[in-house]
Amino acid sequence: MNEAVPAVPASAESMAKQGCEKLGLDTFDALVRRARTCRRFDESMRVPREFLLELAELAHLAPCGANAQRLRFHVVCGAEDCARVFDELTWAGALKDWSGPDEGERPTGYIAILAERAVPGKPAAPITEVDTGIAAQTMMLAARSATPEVAACMFKAFTPHAIAAMGIDNDKYELKLIMAFGVPAETQVIDAIDSNPDGSINYWRDEAQVHHVPKRPLADAVVTRRCGTIRRQNHHKGARLLRGDARGGRVADLYLVRHGQTELNVKNILQGWHDSPLTARGREQALATRAAFEDRGVTFDRVYSSPLGRARCTAELIVGEGRSIELVDDLREWHLGSLEGTSNREMPAQPWGDYPVAFGGESESELRARMVTALSRIMARPRHDCVLAVSHGSACQEFLRCVTGRGEQPDNGAVLHFGYFDGAFSLLGW
Repeated sequence: MNEAVPAVPASAESMAKQGCEKLGLDTFDALVRRARTCRRFDESMRVPREFLLELAELAHLAPCGANAQRLRFHVVCGAEDCARVFDELTWAGALKDWSGPDEGERPTGYIAILAERAVPGKPAAPITEVDTGIAAQTMMLAARSATPEVAACMFKAFTPHAIAAMGIDNDKYELKLIMAFGVPAETQVIDAIDSNPDGSINYWRDEAQVHHVPKRPLADAVVTRRCGTIRRQNHHKGARLLRGDARGGRVADLYLVRHGQTELNVKNILQGWHDSPLTARGREQALATRAAFEDRGVTFDRVYSSPLGRARCTAELIVGEGRSIELVDDLREWHLGSLEGTSNREMPAQPWGDYPVAFGGESESELRARMVTALSRIMARPRHDCVLAVSHGSACQEFLRCVTGRGEQPDNGAVLHFGYFDGAFSLLGW
């Protein structure tokens, strides 16, 4: 007897559905579809502290980078404490006419996801961003699997005062995410990508107050390999690609570090090509950076530094004695001519543009061009998969501006992590 030939799936979605059925993933599929962000809760049914602690335990057991376990969790469940956290949150940016849940519909518990800072006041290791996402989704799925169900809302939009409202030391911990929990009092559904009446892909509510979440079809989300060279796209918010010397498809990491604090930094004196020794604080910053790299298992193929003493000393403290450091003139600080050695307080507000040229210095565009050229040439070299480069505040700022369009100057000792692929840079972490 001839066997029936299975019907050919009509779409990527139908193939995925068949796969779920065959592999026994139906239950988990339903859980994922149900675990949507909830913004209105039944406040008469409070989430017990024990339940929140169990969620934190599950998040703690989830995978994390290098098993470093840098995340910490703070549970909030009392009515007064919940009210203080609620006041620091921003709700549903896409719902312009809705400022957040009314009394009686607010969360009854929170879990703050925190990351330990390697250096007080400095950002936590970039990998904690990944760890945070894993922990948050673990808790959201776990909550939805409970009986009765508990729903969650993830908050990255909170005020700078949120961590203080919870009584947590901001110098020691960086607040990554706030998870709000409660018994759901609204219905959320996954809908077609073009379901929103305004034509956008924003979530929306219908007249019955059902919350619709437009999702692209799987066929639009699955990327297939094309013939020829595989190219990685950069999706970092605000990032731009800088074209340099093309290289054969290797992905590499560039860690660009600003030197530690100097004596002239403390005095607010313009340094430029003038030099100044590191303070005790500056040396501590460099050693803390070394410890952070060691904790993450980061090892460098090559090390580069500006030839100015403050940068070279920082590089030596980071990589230790005996390690070869190549000095690159173009990694120097902005040359400010006769302005060097004068008070920073007397300078006009940035951007300075061509202002230093009249004093025998270089223009902002000249600084930017030499930094881009120098780092592009370095990263284009073979066997440069992980590179450390130590430079200066304005020099790092201009390179960052080229990659991201943003012009913040990094603090002393700051580490900027860039990806480099096929002649292009992208900011991965700061």
